[in-house]
Amino acid sequence: MEKKQYLNEFSLIEIINLAYLLFLLILAALVFILKINTDIINGIALYIALILMIFSIHYLRFRNIIHTNYYNIFYLCIIPLVFNSMQYVVPYLFKPADVWLSQVENTIMFGFLPSLYFQHTISQNSLLNTTLMISYVIYFFLPAFIISYHFFSKQRRLILKDILYITLGLYFCYIGYIFIPAFGPRFYYHYDVQLAGGKIFNFFMTFINITEKNKLDAFPSAHIEMACIILYLIRKNKFLFFLLLAEFIGIFLSTILLRFHYIIDIYAGFLFFYLAVKIGNKLEKKFNHPFGPDS
Repeated sequence: MEKKQYLNEFSLIEIINLAYLLFLLILAALVFILKINTDIINGIALYIALILMIFSIHYLRFRNIIHTNYYNIFYLCIIPLVFNSMQYVVPYLFKPADVWLSQVENTIMFGFLPSLYFQHTISQNSLLNTTLMISYVIYFFLPAFIISYHFFSKQRRLILKDILYITLGLYFCYIGYIFIPAFGPRFYYHYDVQLAGGKIFNFFMTFINITEKNKLDAFPSAHIEMACIILYLIRKNKFLFFLLLAEFIGIFLSTILLRFHYIIDIYAGFLFFYLAVKIGNKLEKKFNHPFGPDS
């Protein structure tokens, strides 16, 4: 009976993390068995460690050693680890889809490719590029922003809802990276000139290139999907909604003009946002206590 109760009290956030880590563990084991990449053992060790960690944290909660469901916030911290670990898996399963994605972009845009068309004009505006780069980087702080807002505005139950949709949305994107890996326009297209930018622009571009271990992460655009999810979660606060809508416009323009994404990646970002919200809503209704026994 106690064992059954222990399993029943897993939060929805924990279940999603466990399911995705198990999925990655199976893929990593497949790569290792086929001897495609023996370094994958590092990824396998990480996935097993994270799975055991989740079971351990849940056990502490089950035994009331941890007295709050807000321990789920900790699971956001493992997402960057999971993303970077995919460098051991993604390049060895499917070939890069840049050829196909660029053809789709060319078709739906009737031959008009913004990043190529504007490379001698708009793309040489250093101030604009720096502004767009700042918008692009702010994206990484949006999850912390909305969680902090709900914490200080004493809407703390919404924090768990934030974590659920952020986690679900990012893992959806990561599945896209696995099955449709792509480098994106900045690595695939040939540009006559580099993007103009000052010290701030160059610093952030270098930082992204160094910290982004998995370069096959163009499809879909997580920036677009996550910006939409944040807008969805903040929609009841009109001031913050329109403030973040301006940030969304900056993100939208940066993904294209800074050569990070194909147009089809943008469309996919909107689609994955829709799926994350739809599925998230259904999961919330299906689970009696989606965020833990006290929710």
